[in-house]
Amino acid sequence: SPVPIEAPLALALAVALGRPAVQQRTRTGLLVFLGFGAVAALVPWLAPDVSNRVLASLSIAAGTLVMAWRTAPRIAGAALAALGLAGLVVELASPGYRGSTHGLLGRFLVRQHSSGTDLVSGATLHGYEPAGDGTRPIATLYYARRGPFGDLFLLVQRRQSVLRFGVAGLGIGSLSCTAEPGSQFTYFEINPGVVRLAKDTTLFRTLTACSPDAGVRLGDARLTLEGETVGFDLLTLDAFNSDAIPTHLLTREAMALYRSRTAPDGLIAFHVSNRFLDLVPVVASLSSDAGWVSVRTADTVRMAEEPTLDDRAVWATVVAMAADTATLAPLVASGRWEWNLPTGGQVWTDDWTPLATALRLSRENVLGK
Repeated sequence: SPVPIEAPLALALAVALGRPAVQQRTRTGLLVFLGFGAVAALVPWLAPDVSNRVLASLSIAAGTLVMAWRTAPRIAGAALAALGLAGLVVELASPGYRGSTHGLLGRFLVRQHSSGTDLVSGATLHGYEPAGDGTRPIATLYYARRGPFGDLFLLVQRRQSVLRFGVAGLGIGSLSCTAEPGSQFTYFEINPGVVRLAKDTTLFRTLTACSPDAGVRLGDARLTLEGETVGFDLLTLDAFNSDAIPTHLLTREAMALYRSRTAPDGLIAFHVSNRFLDLVPVVASLSSDAGWVSVRTADTVRMAEEPTLDDRAVWATVVAMAADTATLAPLVASGRWEWNLPTGGQVWTDDWTPLATALRLSRENVLGK
C-alpha cells in the first residue's frame, strides 16, 4: 500500500536548502533548548487519547533538532529525513497495520485489532468491520441498524421493496449492510485510494458482501451526482470529517442539485457529527430555504441507552429532510428525532461560506482536553 514518504522527504529537503541562521546559540542555550525538547517529547506518553505515542514523540524530536541545528541546514535536513523515515518504519512494523492510502484530502489508514478492522483518517473513524465468520457483516458505528441511519432505512423500506440509495462518501461501504439485501446503492467518492481499500477483500468484506453490485462514481460528489438520472429514495451526504469539511456540499446550489436527484417522496440526510463545527443550523437553513422540513437526532438519546445487538454502535448527529412533515413524522414519534432545528442565518452559497460562524468555541476545542 502507498505510504506517505513524499511529505517528510520534501520537508527535509526544504530545510536542507535553507539559509543558515545568522544568530547562533551559546552552548548553554543549546543544552537548555534540547532539554526542553526532550521534556516535550515525553508529553505524548502522559497525555490521553494519543493513538501512536512513538510517532508523536518522534515528530516533536524532529522539530527540536531542526531548530537546534538551524545554523547547519544540511545537518538539520538529514536529521529530519532520518526521523521521518524512522516514523514510517515504526508505523509499517506495527502489528495492526494493514494498509493505507493518501491523497488530496488526507490519509486513510487500515488498522486490524483482535475484534475487527478500522479505516481511520486523522481522528475520524470512517469504518469498522467486526471480525466475522464469512457471513454478512454487521453494520456498526454510526451505521448500526439501531442507530439513526437504521431509522432512515427502515422508514423508506416500509414504503416499497426495491430502493435506490445514493451516498456521498464511501468509507468501507457500511451503509450497504444497514439496508436490507437487494437494495441498490450508488456511492460517490473523491479518493481513488479509499475505493481501492474498500474493494480489497483481504482488508474489508463489507462492500462486496452487502452490496456487490453497488456503483461507485469516482470524483467530486457534486460533479458526479450531476451525471445521475435516477431519483434516489434516500440521498445521504456522509463526506464530512472532524478536520475539514467540503463547504461546497453545503450550499444553496448544492441543495438544488440534491433535490433534483431525489425521488418526489424521497429523503436527504446529512451526517454532520463534528468536534469543531456545529453544522446543524447550516443544514437546517438549507432545508428551510428550499421549502423543505427537517429533523435531527435528539441529543438526549445515545446508543448506550438503546437495546442493541450491534457491537461498537455510536450515536451520530444526523439531519434528515423531506418535502413534507408527514414523511418525517414517524422519526419524531420514535422519540429519537426532534423538530425545531436552529437555523444559521443567511444560507451558504457557492460565493459565501462563512465557516467561522459554525465554529464550536468551547474550552475543550480551543485548549484541548
